[in-house]
Amino acid sequence: MKKTPIIFLSLFVGLVSFLPIASLSAEEKSLLLKEETPIEIVLNKSISSSNTAIGQPIEAEIAEDIIIGDRIVIAKGSPVKGSISAVERAKRIGKGGNISLQISSVRAIDEQKVSLRSGLGRNGSDKTGKTVAMTVIFGLPGLLVKGREAGIVKGTKIKAFVDDDITIKSSMIGEVKPEVDTEKNKIKQKINK
Repeated sequence: MKKTPIIFLSLFVGLVSFLPIASLSAEEKSLLLKEETPIEIVLNKSISSSNTAIGQPIEAEIAEDIIIGDRIVIAKGSPVKGSISAVERAKRIGKGGNISLQISSVRAIDEQKVSLRSGLGRNGSDKTGKTVAMTVIFGLPGLLVKGREAGIVKGTKIKAFVDDDITIKSSMIGEVKPEVDTEKNKIKQKINK
């Protein structure tokens, strides 16, 4: 009968001594999100050269989970930081507008800032030919023809790349759900190579 408390005591001591080792090994694990990892971003709001300014933030998010091995390191829907980097409104004499945006960063699952590198630009169509024709036919009023504004519509997908290697802490890494469709998740396949 006296052996039972000794057995429980030794099991308790063994278990308690194992717990710190287990937690240390979990802390030591981490995943490396490599530079040049492709990330697909989707624009959440249309933008136009007619009503934007340089430096204005854009509304965008991560289009698909970014997965390393079987772990999510950047979740789908995470907000992306970016801004308008150049804008020129359409002008008379048929000159079209233009607009460019730049993607700068996103937060990983462990809340670390992941610097991104990407940009996208659009030009509005020039109506120079139409302006010349209108000027020949109607004279000076033909010079008042305005070019088309440039725009990027909501839902446009933008390809960005991780700007530098970053280590994601394992305690915060999300597991991939079994229903993830690996056929559609081409990003996962590229990261695993």
